[in-house]
Amino acid sequence: MLLTETEKKRLGKLFDYYRISRGINIKQIEGEGLSAYSTFHYATKGKVIKNDEFYLNYLDYFGLSFKCKDNFEEWLSDYLIRLVHVFEYYEEDRFDELYHEMIQELTPYKDSAIYHEYICVFEYLFGYYRENKYMRLEEVNDCLVMIKTDIIEDELKILLLDLMFRSNNDFIGSYKLADKIILYIQKFENHPMMKYQLAFYNKYECHFLKALELFKESLNIFEEQQNKYWQIKCRLSIYGIYRNTDDSLAQKEAKKLLEMKRTQDIPNVLKKNMNYSLGMDNYLNKRYDTAYQLFMENIKNHQSLNELLFVCSICSHKQMDYPKELCEENIKTRYDVDYLRYFLMVKEGASDDELVEYIMKRIIPDQLKYQKYYHPFWSLMEYEMEKIALRNTKHKKSYLNFHQKMNEFIRNA
Repeated sequence: MLLTETEKKRLGKLFDYYRISRGINIKQIEGEGLSAYSTFHYATKGKVIKNDEFYLNYLDYFGLSFKCKDNFEEWLSDYLIRLVHVFEYYEEDRFDELYHEMIQELTPYKDSAIYHEYICVFEYLFGYYRENKYMRLEEVNDCLVMIKTDIIEDELKILLLDLMFRSNNDFIGSYKLADKIILYIQKFENHPMMKYQLAFYNKYECHFLKALELFKESLNIFEEQQNKYWQIKCRLSIYGIYRNTDDSLAQKEAKKLLEMKRTQDIPNVLKKNMNYSLGMDNYLNKRYDTAYQLFMENIKNHQSLNELLFVCSICSHKQMDYPKELCEENIKTRYDVDYLRYFLMVKEGASDDELVEYIMKRIIPDQLKYQKYYHPFWSLMEYEMEKIALRNTKHKKSYLNFHQKMNEFIRNA
């Protein structure tokens, strides 16, 4: 097998990726006698070793096979230009087209070193963009090694880091992992997507002024690029900071977002996020009519049930009919099923005695057992208990008992 210089550069870096991934140290490499470690180290930096046997020996050592793919570099270079644009501008009508092209090009080489790793990276990215699928902890850690050993292009590193940070933020939830990811994000800090994630990191560290500055810098770049997708993401984040610091500025941002939603063709995923963020703000500030409208748009147009509990709460406050989407089939596997089932009982005409018994014997013990305290959820249950106690004085003691347990839990949380 004759290897090209480009293939040798890629394989050298790949050997370091497998060494680190498998926990193989320097002494183990030297002990194999395949080469001096200095030679191995030289190759892992993308330097070319003239002797092909070096690469063949290490392919065998790591248990890898390699099958040459003609014109791979040319295809990859062109493909990445198109892929980056489609993902950055969230052109969802082209996701499937690019995914199937990748599958067609690389599947015949899926068991070969180099191409196998690219398939993994592309599957992570398309899994998120096509199916909203987050990466698992072990996958994020593996990709950190890929980035460290430089086996993929910078364009892919940026897309991956964005996904890795989102996956940890929305799904994994590890502060230590966030710190690791952010070190690599900082290496690309001038890229607006990475600047955006740095802003998010500062927000979680409670450095709100720095976060706001970075969000605005990202927004300016995305406006210059006419990237509507990321403009809206930036504005939603700026709105989120203002919502907690300056309500007048928050309302100005909200108006801009609603105007963009009304006048521009934006991805459904952003419409859904926008409706939820603006809806929650209106809900928490008791602007129930607006919140109801935004939440119901998600439920009806985007088949989302994340807003259903808050819609039920609004219906209770305003004495409206509960939505048809509130049914056992829709709620039985949801994380907020205990709360939703309470409103289903109300909808089906349960008595005050049955409702109080359900809250005191099901919701409270379950929430205390699993420590699921979430202020809006418990607040709406407190409102329900108070409403029952006002119309049926025999349940006043239960209401006081609920209030006491809630306060105790908050103090100990």
